[in-house]
Amino acid sequence: MLLICLLIISGCGPLISPSPVNLDIRPNVVEDRATAADIWCALAKGIECQSVTSSQRLAQFVVVLARHGDLSADDVAAFDKTFPGAAKSDRPLGVDDAAKLRAVQ
Repeated sequence: MLLICLLIISGCGPLISPSPVNLDIRPNVVEDRATAADIWCALAKGIECQSVTSSQRLAQFVVVLARHGDLSADDVAAFDKTFPGAAKSDRPLGVDDAAKLRAVQ
């Protein structure tokens, strides 16, 4: 009798299974990625601030950004054309290099 009274007071909620939740629905997320021009500008600022000091270090940044999909193969080719042999040389970078990097297209 007590059980029947509890069911009447609480309603039929405990006996009804909730509707299933569809976990396959994902929200439409648009990734906001920097353009290649933004990346070249940021790296140029790194040269000017002397946090990127050598051509080899600059080439390492470009390789990592390309691996992560932030730079395309065309972007890397344009960099290689502007800074040929950067990965193999370890020359110091200066303000003129920053200007050349901003002009990479």
